[in-house]
Amino acid sequence: MSGATLRAKLRWPLVSYGGIVVLLALLAQAHMAVGSQGIPVLAVFVQRDLGLTRTELGLFVATAQVGACASMLVGGWLADTLGVRRAVMLGLGLIGLGLATLPVAGTLAMALPFLLVAGVGNGVASPPITLAILHWLPLRLRALAMGLKQTGVPLAGVLLAAGVPPLAEAAGWRVAALVVGATVLAMATLWGLVYRDAPGRARAERRPTARAVGDLLRHPGIASVSLFAAIAAAAQFALLSYLILFLYERRDFPIVFAGLVLAAAQAGSLVGRIGWGVVSDRLLRGARKPALCAAGGLGALALAALVLLPTHLPAVAFATALALGVSVLAWQALHQVAVAELAGAERAGQAIGLTMAILQVGAIVGAPLFGFLVDRTGSYELAWLLFAALLAASVVAVAVGWREQAGPT
Repeated sequence: MSGATLRAKLRWPLVSYGGIVVLLALLAQAHMAVGSQGIPVLAVFVQRDLGLTRTELGLFVATAQVGACASMLVGGWLADTLGVRRAVMLGLGLIGLGLATLPVAGTLAMALPFLLVAGVGNGVASPPITLAILHWLPLRLRALAMGLKQTGVPLAGVLLAAGVPPLAEAAGWRVAALVVGATVLAMATLWGLVYRDAPGRARAERRPTARAVGDLLRHPGIASVSLFAAIAAAAQFALLSYLILFLYERRDFPIVFAGLVLAAAQAGSLVGRIGWGVVSDRLLRGARKPALCAAGGLGALALAALVLLPTHLPAVAFATALALGVSVLAWQALHQVAVAELAGAERAGQAIGLTMAILQVGAIVGAPLFGFLVDRTGSYELAWLLFAALLAASVVAVAVGWREQAGPT
């Protein structure tokens, strides 16, 4: 039976196809996140096997992020031209191919091209997965559905952190990379069999030009939301990279307990990604700006609160972590819905790709910048305050620069 015939037979009589799309998008998001969540887990074992320095280890991890940053805009254009179904299959296929062929690398130089391919796949797949939600879900459910889709990222992180180390210890990192890559390729096949492009969606014919990109960036709403996303992503990766060390080195918490505090923040992000969607869709009747500003404002306050975090008070540490999780780690779905609705249907893919590329810059810069500040000043507290101030400033930029109508367009 051909894929087209199978898709035609799958009418999902008991569940709306929109619900199936949300589940597919969640699974695709989780498999796409293998590039960002799985490579750092593998890196520890690769370092030991190939004898990498810490600097080389950082290059190993960062290469995939660079590939994603470079290809986000292309991913948006491919979604607008090829259609969501084929664009997601292509992106997931590249991720799976890059990881499944990584085991042939015997040196860092040999590994980098495979990592770059996996990163490019991430950039290609991300915008169309978002568009799948926008194409199939009604306005009243969009932000909630996007939040559900986004839970695939922390879900992948938990599963990879639990599953990859024992597999790599037992069979070697090469087998682990091959298994993970094959799993992503299987997801690409499942997507191709089950997902169908929404009817009546016109496809763009032109490639993104400098003028088109400039037009998007000159849109006050898109520009301010993109600035917010870059700063929020920087704060997010700084938090994920340094919260454990801060609690261990400056607040004298045991390292295992500090890890549990970070886990609480991740749990908060699961709640926040869904919760902000409910707030935007239901309580605010489709308005995105107030919810995005609230998430950013709470995040700035929570980052600043780390400065006042007392020593040896676990309950306060967990409460602060939950606040950080529902804010600093949970704004992504609102950002994606807002950008797509601001850009309009014809340019949604390119706009999402562009803003995700800008977001990736923040993700790449955030942790090194935070570490540099701590190394130069010796103060985690000063670094937290600076990131809190930057995030607060980006919230003000959204509040002033984006004049949202009564409801999204």
